Amino acid sequence: MQALGFVETRGLVAAIESADAMLKAAEVHLIERTFVKGGIVTITITGDVAACRASVDAAIASVTRMGGTILSTHVIPRPHESLDGLVIGSADLIQEKEEIEKKEDELQEETLQAEPEADEDDSPNPETEAVEDENQETDAKKAVANRAAMEELKETDGIDRAVSSLKRSRTAEIKEMILNEYPEINLSSESVMNMTKKELTDWLKDFYTN
Repeated sequence: MQALGFVETRGLVAAIESADAMLKAAEVHLIERTFVKGGIVTITITGDVAACRASVDAAIASVTRMGGTILSTHVIPRPHESLDGLVIGSADLIQEKEEIEKKEDELQEETLQAEPEADEDDSPNPETEAVEDENQETDAKKAVANRAAMEELKETDGIDRAVSSLKRSRTAEIKEMILNEYPEINLSSESVMNMTKKELTDWLKDFYTN
């Protein structure tokens, strides 16, 4: 089981700020957000020891700058394996999701890199190649995980084409887009972080069709 990091704040805004700072500061994963009476919120992360400590320090600095209140922080370098059952996002579950995302990204990259072999008898057509290069460049720009670009594509080509364009983006990029560019969503940050690429694209499709 990897190290665990905890930041306890007073108020939800400070908790969200601390979670954002921790996820940006190092390679850690958000496990859960726990509400306690009196407006106390605890954010729990996991990762290697150095990453958890760096993330907790970043959260303290960030919440202090915004005038929030940090009640307590703690890092458990080597948590006992029995604690894994007390945490919502267990280490095994996180590792499994990471492997799924990695396989999805690798499969997507292999698909993009695979190019059909040209027939030896076919002579190149400059006009056709120019159109194909232009289309590929356009698709590459539209593939960026960006809400404005995706909604523009949705208006011109439909929601299916817009969502399909995200398949060229990495899973982490789609998660970042949803968390940063969809303030009206009813998903918690930990829910988004635990979703696979298919779940993310399905959610976006439902968001625009419902």
